[in-house]
Amino acid sequence: MKEEIGRTLSEFWEARTAREKTMLTWGGLALAIVIVYLVLWAPAFEGRARLRDTLPGMQRQLATMTAQANEARACRQRRFRHADRRHIARCASQIARG
Repeated sequence: MKEEIGRTLSEFWEARTAREKTMLTWGGLALAIVIVYLVLWAPAFEGRARLRDTLPGMQRQLATMTAQANEARACRQRRFRHADRRHIARCASQIARG
């Protein structure tokens, strides 16, 4: 199969004149450059620009979320400490009763 395709391409190439070979070579090179630009360069460049625009907002959001998480952690610790005091007071009053 590969040999057959290689033979067919070789026959096609050998049937071309020098001018046609030059034109096909330059056309293939131009096509390769366009494909590399469209598939690799342009998406990476646009993605980088989009990240540059959205990164400050994402950093502010992260700072807000971190502050909220720290506040929630502190509230939970205060609630547990307060609950422990109530539990101790309840136990002490039960012991005092008898």
